[in-house]
Amino acid sequence: MAASDEAHAAWPLIDPVAIAADDPEHPAVRAGRSTSAAAYTTIGREVEFWFAVGEEGMWSLHTSNLETLDPYGGDPIRSLVEVICAHRGLVLLRLHTPHRNFPTDYFVYGYNTCGRRGPWVRKLPEIEPLIHSTSSIGLLRVRNHYLVANRRQELNPRTGRLEMFLDCYSSGKNKWTQRQVNLRFPHGEGKEECLWGWQTDRVIPLGKTLLWVDLSRGILLCRNLLAGGSRSAEFHVVPHPPGLLPDDGLRWEHPQPFWSVGCSQGKVKLVRLPSGDGGEVRTWALGSDAKWRVEPSTRLDYTRLRADMESKLDPHADRPLPPFKDNSPCYPVLSTDQSDILYLTVAGQSTAWLLRIDMHTLDKKPSCTLEDIAYYPRFCDHMNPPYPSDLPKYLNTRSVGDQRRRRRREQNLGSRPPEGELRYSKRLRALSLQSSQHGRLAQQKDSQQTRHR
Repeated sequence: MAASDEAHAAWPLIDPVAIAADDPEHPAVRAGRSTSAAAYTTIGREVEFWFAVGEEGMWSLHTSNLETLDPYGGDPIRSLVEVICAHRGLVLLRLHTPHRNFPTDYFVYGYNTCGRRGPWVRKLPEIEPLIHSTSSIGLLRVRNHYLVANRRQELNPRTGRLEMFLDCYSSGKNKWTQRQVNLRFPHGEGKEECLWGWQTDRVIPLGKTLLWVDLSRGILLCRNLLAGGSRSAEFHVVPHPPGLLPDDGLRWEHPQPFWSVGCSQGKVKLVRLPSGDGGEVRTWALGSDAKWRVEPSTRLDYTRLRADMESKLDPHADRPLPPFKDNSPCYPVLSTDQSDILYLTVAGQSTAWLLRIDMHTLDKKPSCTLEDIAYYPRFCDHMNPPYPSDLPKYLNTRSVGDQRRRRRREQNLGSRPPEGELRYSKRLRALSLQSSQHGRLAQQKDSQQTRHR
């Protein structure tokens, strides 16, 4: 690890797969107890969730009590907890047990959000039909309320046409609502053509709505998501930017390792990595008119990047870098709060590294530079990039405030009396002031009587 833990802790990233806390005395278990919250699953099992900074410098989700007794007498069944999405201090979690048709549960975790102090977690009610794809579900927080939305499409057996539905959970009502939604599509493209083959890769929040992203086809922008009554939500198709041609057939069919869409500082951005030995990192931004605009591009030189990685890595660590020819940087992740920051992953057969890249798009000759590097071995276990989130800001708020209050108490210790003595001394000063005033009035009265005589 090249940089200090404090530098890594500033990375606004969450590892997408939870770590089972089998050892209650593990340092990560003890360190995360201040962020711990528990809830019950559908089958009545209590599960505890908390967050802590791991060795790689990003925040990791930890869980306890993930084993369930097999009703047929087999070995205990291990459940899997994943981070699905996050927004404004909230995180949507999924608990799945891949055995014997155990129910899948969804939870919303928060810290100092939605009018609640400290950590809290809520289990979402069950819903029919079941949510089969985690990539089609999104989370949106507006003030002290939040909404979980799932887009699904079904074939109408009577008409033989695809229809689109929206399942929405509202924290205020604590229930799901299901409704059919309309789809507006660009001129020259039919609804059926748009829906057939649509595969949502990710759902991202933007303002007071959600975007369903298919990296190969475009974006479904939902209008009137928070509307109630007679107003119905509508989906608008936003195609890919013009001129976005695939540079490789494999990249077009499987764009996840090379393309990414995210919301950075209130802007929806699409980024595409170069192929070969490097090249331009191209970025587009989606305007309020639902049209793409080209952002300043920057150059990423893989040869220079590898040299910078070797200079920042510990030369004594037994973690050799894989050859870039077969393992080029992939899985771009856009920072949510810094528009020029891009995170990349370099993976080998048994190990991986996470890179923090500054794209320097505001420079006259923009080129990418490596800011920091961290060891990321868990990537080889689940092959999923970290999830960008602002949750670390909320998790750090309480600890920073406690430190400030603690410093004030230490500074005032010895010079400031305890609260009880302070109130008592105030009463004494008030009584002494009253007595002195009475004394002056009595003296004035005596002097007046003397002059009168």
